[in-house]
Amino acid sequence: MYAEINKMWPDEATVRSIDAILKDDWLLDLQPDVRLIGERYPGMDDAVRRYDEIHERAKEKAGPNGKVDEREMFRMLAHPGLFALAAAARRHFILDGVALAVGVLRHFALSGPVLDVGCHIGVSTNILGRLAPNRIVGLDPVGVAIDSARKLSADLPNVEFVRAMLPWKSSTQFDLVLCQDVLHHVERSSHPNLVTSLGDLVCEGGLLILSADDVIDRSWLRQVGPVLQKVRLGYVGSDVLGGFGGNPPQFRASTAVLLKKGEATTIPMDLASISAREWDAHFKNFANEPTRSAREKTQAFERSTRLDGRSL
Repeated sequence: MYAEINKMWPDEATVRSIDAILKDDWLLDLQPDVRLIGERYPGMDDAVRRYDEIHERAKEKAGPNGKVDEREMFRMLAHPGLFALAAAARRHFILDGVALAVGVLRHFALSGPVLDVGCHIGVSTNILGRLAPNRIVGLDPVGVAIDSARKLSADLPNVEFVRAMLPWKSSTQFDLVLCQDVLHHVERSSHPNLVTSLGDLVCEGGLLILSADDVIDRSWLRQVGPVLQKVRLGYVGSDVLGGFGGNPPQFRASTAVLLKKGEATTIPMDLASISAREWDAHFKNFANEPTRSAREKTQAFERSTRLDGRSL
């Protein structure tokens, strides 16, 4: 078994650089700067109005159990200004997911290709391409989002984008696959096929970071566990992503599991309890420190600050 995942995060300087790229290049901040977004992307008022109309229509047409058809909204969010406004609520999860991916790449000295599943306009893909020399591939089914991604990352020769969705066949197998905030956008009945595809895309000895609320659900683990065994994706460890953010801001977290191709260990059925204990053990004290700035109250900052001494 490898070292625990909570020792794989990058140093504080790297986390701060990720935060700076989110803020300065993508205008993704703890609270969106509406004035700055409007200056960089003229016509925002009309774009916001159309997005709100689409969102309301989608809610009115919500399917069984109130499930909203998100496809038209994702097409609208290919506009980088709209994305900056909407995705600010997820800034802490994006920050932590990218930081963990960078940390895993460095911890295992992975030099092969990396796949970012569900990349949309390519925020995480772009930052990974800036911080790692690997070939980084972003995958998303929304054509206009992929068009935006290619324009926004045109200066990065090691970054490319593919319009496709899971299950996806590729001649390339990847050293690392990042799959964050994807599963909850598709029906759970399709998750076994998606996990099978992820297993096929990871090279032997390669790694998958899978972050979703589903991974702590016992019924999901019973459903997908046999598939993980079949594609030989085994459990290496887990940690928590998230912290302070959203609109209105609050503390929220999700679990990320690190899986390895060729590892036989199954994901623990008590993963929810493990995640809660990990969150309570360190993050609460970190976040409640009086001098801690609001933007630093994420797991990536907590881990990097404490791990700069490389000990737990």
